[in-house]
Amino acid sequence: CKFISYCSKECQQEHWVKVHKQHCKYLAGLKLLPQSRHDPAHCHTCERQAEIGEDQIVKATNPSLPCIFPTLITFVPVLCQPDHGNGNRTSANLPFQMGEMSGKFPTRAEQTISIICQLLYKLKLIKHPAWTILPEASKELCSLLNCIKRLIWDFYIKIVPGHKLDM
Repeated sequence: CKFISYCSKECQQEHWVKVHKQHCKYLAGLKLLPQSRHDPAHCHTCERQAEIGEDQIVKATNPSLPCIFPTLITFVPVLCQPDHGNGNRTSANLPFQMGEMSGKFPTRAEQTISIICQLLYKLKLIKHPAWTILPEASKELCSLLNCIKRLIWDFYIKIVPGHKLDM
């Protein structure tokens, strides 16, 4: 897939056996892992949102949180890395399921970020003063949370699957 760089041949071989062998076909784009992208037709939050109704989800009195992804399109997140000029790819599909789609987050940290993003999006939808007074600061917070989520995803492709990630 030419997505990950290694410090030595030994590290590359060890990582292949323990981790990368399971991720490579997805990082290379040869296969797409189910639930590794947002599909409104299979998103539990989108389904619940449709049941509640778009007009109800935007009410401040409704405690339901909206889906943070565009509800009319399929959203395919990608992993990104800097171009070091070594010929490696700089973006790749996720080699794991999105917690928002599967309902199973590998870490509480990622789940917490997802919930915070939903809360911020709800503030935007209901035009809450916490969003409207400083919308640029709110957008910056969302951007920072997405950066943290991408760092967590980057961590996932480097660890041995099955390891307990939360204490």
